Amino acid sequence: MLFEQLPLSRAVLRRYLAFLYHVGEQSLPEAFIRLHAKMHDANAAELLSEGDSAFLLESLLLRYVYAKPFELKRRNDMRAAVLYLLDALVETGSSAGFRMRDDFVTPLSAASQQNH
Repeated sequence: MLFEQLPLSRAVLRRYLAFLYHVGEQSLPEAFIRLHAKMHDANAAELLSEGDSAFLLESLLLRYVYAKPFELKRRNDMRAAVLYLLDALVETGSSAGFRMRDDFVTPLSAASQQNH
């Protein structure tokens, strides 16, 4: 995949997030693992400061954190990737990222018990 071969920069990340947001739905949720692998040694908050990168990542995660939590939590690598990305959003000051992270780390059984 081209994204994995390019050097990491704010511009490259922003363009990849825009691709995923606009036409790359079929690459999700696996793309979360690619993002994590590419970003894990970098300053994620700095990388997400380019244009609307944080918004794009929030929007992509929103499609899965609430709609398909089991799919994200079933695999350890996917769970770790999503937590990393949510933490990165929290570091940027994202209130949506904070809420998603809080909901994501809440065990599904505990969440269902609170609704009763």
